[in-house]
Amino acid sequence: WQELRKLIITNKYNIVIFQLVRLEYLIQKMVNLRNELNLDIKIYCDFVDALSLNMRNRATTESFFMKKLCQSESQKLTLIENKIYETIDGSMIISERDANYIGKDSFDIVPNGVAIPERSANLIRNSDKKIINLAFWGNMSYYPNVKAALYLADLYSDLEKGKYKLHIIGAQPNKKIQALNSRDGIIIHGYVENLNSLLFNMDLAVFPIFDGSGLQNKVLEAFALNIPVITTNIVLDSMPRLKQYAMAANNKEGFRYYIESFDACKDFTEHENGSAVQVLREHYNWDLINTIIGSK
Repeated sequence: WQELRKLIITNKYNIVIFQLVRLEYLIQKMVNLRNELNLDIKIYCDFVDALSLNMRNRATTESFFMKKLCQSESQKLTLIENKIYETIDGSMIISERDANYIGKDSFDIVPNGVAIPERSANLIRNSDKKIINLAFWGNMSYYPNVKAALYLADLYSDLEKGKYKLHIIGAQPNKKIQALNSRDGIIIHGYVENLNSLLFNMDLAVFPIFDGSGLQNKVLEAFALNIPVITTNIVLDSMPRLKQYAMAANNKEGFRYYIESFDACKDFTEHENGSAVQVLREHYNWDLINTIIGSK
């Protein structure tokens, strides 16, 4: 705090933006400093997502002890989120769902953006139609991603042998994820320099995410690459404009149904997914998002 205090006093900033409510201590100290020195400075916080919702969702999938811990953490975070919102000059958050959960109506909604590859429509996907490539990607040391990947690997073991391959892609795979590499048909890629080149060969993006909050970039990326998406309502509720273009599954039976119903020989054409790409262009492009941020 002393280093930050020195910077604030020395540089006479007009705006200070904190990221995440877990910086509650520094945010409150900043508010006190402004009042103490009568500083002409605006204080903002980028909540990113509703951490209280994240913990509440996690509690529903945990065992008894962790369930109680997550429920307690969710309650504490709810108090912190409300306190910060009422204390500062402005707040940003990633989705309307997260803003509504906190219960405040003056959030600036600043979603993540995604780049739409120019050549995506011209590239030929997986040429081996005998194999359907399932893909999950993300930071593979992040708890919700690890849990989802393990769930997907378990589901994969029930699918018809030889018909599918499961690709788990992402940096820093933990030991449980690395161990999946020994199972037939499961490929752990780790960090990939050119992710799009690999993803262009995938047939289905499968995201069984039951924890977390905020907005899942991986889902936006799948839509941008015209990869059919199967995911949960917990994920889709954060992107209502895109919800109709995904297959929603909330249990193993649902995921298995959509995977087994998928026809790799059928083109996923502009007619089916083109509107999703248009939604990305209109609501999730970086130029628009930068304009929103710059106007605040």
